[in-house]
Amino acid sequence: MYAPVALTLATGLLLSLAGCNSDGRQTVVPRLSAVPLGTVPWGAWEDKAEANDKPILLYLYNRRSFWCHALASRVLSDPQVVREIRRVTHPVAVDATERPDLFERYGLGTWPSLAVINPHRGWITGTQYIDSDDLGRLMRRVHLLYDIPDRMEDIERSRNRLVARSRPTPLPLDVVDEGVLRTFMDSVRSQIANATSPSAEILLFLERLGALDTPEIDQVYDERQVNEQGLFSVGLVTEDGVLKDEEMTLTHNAALLMTAAVLASRSGDDAWRHRAQGLLDAVERVLGVEDETGPYFAAGLAGFVTPDSVFAPSLYGEGSRPVDARWIPRWNAQAVSATVHAMEIGLNASTDRWSWVTERLVAGYDERGAPVDRAETLADAALIARALLDVDRLDSGRGLQGIAERILNRAWATFVAPDGEGDRIRAGEDQSSLDRHEPGAIGVLAECLIRLAEETDNPVYASRAGQLLAVWVPRSLNDSAHAGSLAGALRLFVGEER
Repeated sequence: MYAPVALTLATGLLLSLAGCNSDGRQTVVPRLSAVPLGTVPWGAWEDKAEANDKPILLYLYNRRSFWCHALASRVLSDPQVVREIRRVTHPVAVDATERPDLFERYGLGTWPSLAVINPHRGWITGTQYIDSDDLGRLMRRVHLLYDIPDRMEDIERSRNRLVARSRPTPLPLDVVDEGVLRTFMDSVRSQIANATSPSAEILLFLERLGALDTPEIDQVYDERQVNEQGLFSVGLVTEDGVLKDEEMTLTHNAALLMTAAVLASRSGDDAWRHRAQGLLDAVERVLGVEDETGPYFAAGLAGFVTPDSVFAPSLYGEGSRPVDARWIPRWNAQAVSATVHAMEIGLNASTDRWSWVTERLVAGYDERGAPVDRAETLADAALIARALLDVDRLDSGRGLQGIAERILNRAWATFVAPDGEGDRIRAGEDQSSLDRHEPGAIGVLAECLIRLAEETDNPVYASRAGQLLAVWVPRSLNDSAHAGSLAGALRLFVGEER
């Protein structure tokens, strides 16, 4: 926990980040607090038993999305629509930034996503933004479908056959080797060549294999996506850059910072050092906030808020861009890992925020490696463990390796370990091999296990990493240009096996 004197020092450090008025008072950080839920009585994802054989309407939202707020105010607050939703479904709302695994499984590529699924969480149908009349008609069609049990059973049987046919067979553990690595690399290059936008961690994978080209770098570090404060937006809406998604997230910028720092280290190129330093400064300057616990990194900036935006006044009122000031532990862990990589090449982190965040992450776990007073996903455990291993590499005197090891052991037992003797590892809904708004949890977990195997000389960790790769590499070939963390772990594993 934080000592009072440490908190005093941290508060002093933040004055330069948050800005001061002429009288010395700290500038108030604007907060983005509105949650776009409308008047529907939403339930929690974990409470599937409450569905009572009704289909589930899963609403995946992002509080920084204009269209989520529009859906909430125009559609999800319409009394007739709300009545139909309650009559036909068990409604569940989930913040997609908190549960990227659910967005990976049920999302329709954008916010909002509305997925209709059965009580066993199998897909039925779904839609993106939709007006009141159309959503009402959709609810009535779903109701008719559920009123004819034989039709629903036929659809479920067809769905199960398709899922079984499309699920690749896991690899034997003894063939996860250089041949598999070459196959995965070929898949990545093919998909990037077909204009699939790669993830930041795919750049690291390609660079370490000596196969990184300028077009791939330009796709990821598109200067048209940088705002006036030096942060990268999530993406362009039009290819010419006229329209862009103004959402600035910590996780996206932390991934770009870490990649830039690694590329600067390996290439010795001053341009990469300059880019990494600029990103490091922007993240600290813009996303550095504090609460009663101490300093941390905010989740991001609200989307679609620009001086000439017609959306800004209707959503957030006049003034500066609101900060989504939530503490998201795994995103802060990403920022810590990125900062460590930057510091290792001699870049200047202007505050000790990364060190404070590390203490706060550690304080979130007990001596067994279990989270304290909060829910945890596999991505939380993997990214936080990786951050602790990274800081331990920079300062081994803090004893963070042992904490990371306990977190990883518990995560394996909780989320991944076989259900019984001889069974294969579980591949549940909380797992993702793809990099979307953060590195894929499976790849980061495998990376951490390989690093632990080397640092502790314990072959059990290497075996666990091999089991993960044997299951998830075949599953990820069709979207390998977004599986950078998995590809990086595969490269490490092949090196480990040699």
